[in-house]
Amino acid sequence: MNRYANYVYYVVSLYGVFGPMVTTTMVIYSVGMTKLDRGGYIILFLWQPANIALNSMLKKITNEDRPNGGRNINNIERLIDTDTKGMPSGHAQMVTSTLVLANAMNSVLWIQTVCLIQYVVTIWQRYHYRKHTCIQLIFGTLVGAVFSLFYSYFLILRTNDLKPID
Repeated sequence: MNRYANYVYYVVSLYGVFGPMVTTTMVIYSVGMTKLDRGGYIILFLWQPANIALNSMLKKITNEDRPNGGRNINNIERLIDTDTKGMPSGHAQMVTSTLVLANAMNSVLWIQTVCLIQYVVTIWQRYHYRKHTCIQLIFGTLVGAVFSLFYSYFLILRTNDLKPID
């Protein structure tokens, strides 16, 4: 690859690793702009910490290692992934959770689109850098989707603007 292509590849890879935090913040802001009551805001701000706790618990239960030969983008990612398990993928779980909540809570279309792009880039990055197997990514995606569908129901009950999904 030439120098420009290497740079683009590196930036897209960084977006795959660290972008989920940005899209999570966007969705929290978007959902927070709806008419949530006080309990709704508490539920909203506990959304990703609860998702991360669920992921940690599932990693302890499954106790499945990451694939051999994984690469790190930088030292920050190396610190994040040191001595952690691979099943389910926490990144896949987080980006799917964000995408599903953005859709379930009727976030504006551009936020939903950014979340979808973030999902695709993150899944590509985690697989391409050998951070996870396909099964670990699929399981993370399923857990994130189910978690946010379940979670969105409780948020919808705390707002006047949206109705629960039938």
